[in-house]
Amino acid sequence: MECDEIRRIISRRNMLRQAAAASGLAAIFKATETSSSAQQAAPQGGRGGGGMRGGGGRGGGGRGGGARRSDMRLKHDILLLGRLDDGLGYYRFVYNGGRTAYVGVMAQEVQTVTPEAVTLGSDGYMRVSYDRLGLPFETYEQWVATGAHLPSVKPVAH
Repeated sequence: MECDEIRRIISRRNMLRQAAAASGLAAIFKATETSSSAQQAAPQGGRGGGGMRGGGGRGGGGRGGGARRSDMRLKHDILLLGRLDDGLGYYRFVYNGGRTAYVGVMAQEVQTVTPEAVTLGSDGYMRVSYDRLGLPFETYEQWVATGAHLPSVKPVAH
C-alpha cells in the first residue's frame, strides 16, 4: 500500500469511529473494526446465502417489494457508509451465513425515526419496508457500480 492510501484508510476509519460513537452504534463499529481494512474496503463477492439465517433468498436480501429482514442481529461486517437526509445511517453489511455484501439501514435505527416502516416478524426479527422509506435495497456491488452515492430519502405515504 502507498502512504496516501494508508492515510485515507486511517482518516476514514477515524471519521466512522466518531460517527458510530455519535449514533450510539460504537459497539457494532468496534466489533466490525477487527476485520482487516482491505476486507472492509473491498466489495464482498459470491452468492448470497444463509437461507433462513438472513442471507439472500428467503432471508434478508430476498426479492420483491415486501419488508426485508434488517435487524442488526442478522448482520455482520457492518460498516457505516454515511448518513441519509433524515439522519439514518446507511451501511454496508453481510447477512449472517452469507457472503454477499448489501447496502441499507438497520431496523433498530429506522424504528426511532420512521417506526411505521418497521415490523416485527414471527421469528422475532425486525423487518424494514424499504419501499416505505423510498430507498432501494441493493448489493454493495450494485451500489458501487451506480456511483456509490447516498440515496435521498423519499418516504412513501401508505
